[in-house]
Amino acid sequence: NMTINSVDDVLADNILENRTDLNNKENFSYFAQQLSLTHYNILPLAYDQYKDTLFYHLKDLPLPNDDLYSRSFIEKILPIMTEFKGKILLLFSSYRALNEARDRLNLHHLPLFVQGSMAKRELLEQFKQSKQGILLSTRHFVQYYNMKDMNIAAVIIDKLPFSSPDEPILQAKIEHIKRQGNNAFYRHQLPQTALALKQLLVHLHRDKTDKKLFILGDPRISSKKYGYYLRQSLPKMLECHHIDQLK
Repeated sequence: NMTINSVDDVLADNILENRTDLNNKENFSYFAQQLSLTHYNILPLAYDQYKDTLFYHLKDLPLPNDDLYSRSFIEKILPIMTEFKGKILLLFSSYRALNEARDRLNLHHLPLFVQGSMAKRELLEQFKQSKQGILLSTRHFVQYYNMKDMNIAAVIIDKLPFSSPDEPILQAKIEHIKRQGNNAFYRHQLPQTALALKQLLVHLHRDKTDKKLFILGDPRISSKKYGYYLRQSLPKMLECHHIDQLK
């Protein structure tokens, strides 16, 4: 929970209460900047709900702009998806990657629930009722949907959730920051990605008993200097170094 001094208390309660995705200095500083807040306090959460979650970064993947990236990513996660006992949310950065994954995973007769195969409400209800389902979607498909009752035990993300540089709003924001003499990547794009990454984590079912997995592709989180910032923006989790630890 957080308290802030520069907006009405009721507004603060409605916007900020229990926002675990904002509960660190870096993420909230970016959020406060977007609202032009200058005075605020950050209070720690009552408990660390991700301390028993396993974090695994897929190894030996090509860079995301490589034509073989999607195929390599699916090959890496396939053993996890066939062995893991629990519902999985598999998120993609594009429809092209989603469709390629659907075609490859269908060959293995997995219980897939795929964005676009039926109406959204019907798809999510069927996934909710399943015991061992795998939901394939773009991250925007579930971004504003309450997934807490879906009993999701694993969230797998193909790429870091950078916004498309072609988005007009983002282009205008970048130009505005540049005119102020600041670096748009570090001032806006990187904090925005850190917040988006943490928001994807909150789709995990929040109980304190079953094993939870948070799996990320994209070698940039290890190979690029900014990857350390993104990793530090996530809550503390149990880091896995070998796939066998996930089974």
